[in-house]
Parts: sequence; C-alpha cells; structure tokens
Amino acid sequence: VRVAVSEAAAEFVTRRFPGEAIRVIPNGVETGLFASAEPADLPAGRRILFVNRLDPRKGFRVLVRAFAHLADEVPDAVLIVAGDGPERDAVGTLPPDIRARVLMLGTVPHDGLPPYHAAAEVFCAPSVGRESFGIVLVEAMAAGLPVVAADIPGYREVVRDGIDGVLVPPSSPERTAEAVHRILDDPELAKRLAEAGRA
Repeated sequence: VRVAVSEAAAEFVTRRFPGEAIRVIPNGVETGLFASAEPADLPAGRRILFVNRLDPRKGFRVLVRAFAHLADEVPDAVLIVAGDGPERDAVGTLPPDIRARVLMLGTVPHDGLPPYHAAAEVFCAPSVGRESFGIVLVEAMAAGLPVVAADIPGYREVVRDGIDGVLVPPSSPERTAEAVHRILDDPELAKRLAEAGRA
C-alpha cells in the first residue's frame, strides 16, 4: 500500500507517480504526553510558543517580524522559541528592548517540549509552504493551546480556521501578529479554540 500522511502529501506523490493509488493515514501523536504536562518555569508575561527548526521554510523570520509588530501592542508578550537552525540570528533584527522578551531555548528533546506548551498561551506556526502535515500543530492542540498557523495545504488539513485555530496568509507578519493579538485579548475565543483543538 502506498501511504501519505495528508492529501497534500498524496498530491505531491501522485505528481511523481501518476496512476498509483495512495492511501492517506495521518501522523499519530502521543497526546497524553502533551495533555498532562506541568508548566515550565518561564519569564512572566503572555507567552507565544514556536517549536520547529529555524530555517526559511518554517517561517521563523516571519514570526520575528510579527513579534516586532505585536510587542508594542502587547507589552507583556513573550516569545518562547524551541528549536535551532540557520535563521537563529533573525532575533538580532529586533530592537534590544523587544529582543529581551525573546527566550531562545535552542534544541529541546521531544519529551522535554510538553512543559513549554503547558506554560504558553498561544502556539504559532508561520511556515511558508511545503508542509505535508504539521505534527507541531497536533501537539499544540493536544496541550490545549490555541493555534495560529499559516494557511497552507498541509496545515489546512490539521487546523480548521476559526474552529480549533486561526489560519493566516503565509509570509504575512502583520496578519500573524493580528491573529495572535486577537487570541491573547479574547479569553473566550482562546478557550473555545483550545477546547476544540483538544477534542
């Protein structure tokens, strides 16, 4: 049986192997690991979590620019970054006072991630494209975090816009910042998205 983790991945494979039947079986996630974690000890404030490689495809520069927009409007916003890669220096483009509100954790072992999820208010995944699924989204939803993610094919199959997360145009720091701000400022919306994501 030829298997793909999403319709987006199946479409990609079908272009390379036309006429082949592809069965879609989504990735699995150990939800209990994320649903029951104790919060990590993090800086005070409203915490936005990013977990991924710091490379162009994952949209880390988009998030840094979004945080620059958001930081003035939400003075207690804190960005928590779990991951490493060639774009780690993107935070150097931020003014020093805003840069001081970014905690770069570097690479975190997978089983060490749940406490960071448990301590955050919102999860942000601004990937710019070529995502087949988005396990990081499912993990965040399992942790009860409302999700802001790029509106790209692989992510669109995991997050339902306005139901268990908010989808924003890819490569748009402004729209990403707006969506995060809306969730941080609307506890009812955050609760509704978080509950739907967990379900």
